[in-house]
Amino acid sequence: MLSENEWKNADVLMISDFVMQSLDNDIKTQIESAQEDNTNFHSLVIGTSGNNGAINSFNHNWFYDTNNPQANRHLVEQIHEIRTHNSLANA
Repeated sequence: MLSENEWKNADVLMISDFVMQSLDNDIKTQIESAQEDNTNFHSLVIGTSGNNGAINSFNHNWFYDTNNPQANRHLVEQIHEIRTHNSLANA
């Protein structure tokens, strides 16, 4: 899908608790290939027990700990950090 012209400049956001097995090699290869074509993969991890092997395949990872009363604030801070980083990189 990402190779189609209408999706060529799209980024991918996966929202999950990431309580899963590791990504299989075919999916990892597809992600890496898309990343080489400047597609960014973002994850929003809900909870604290996600599979780090799967999470680490993404360019940016945001974490939302449902047990933390400050989770909303922490998530906004994480997104702001990435936005600031991207602004500096494009300057």
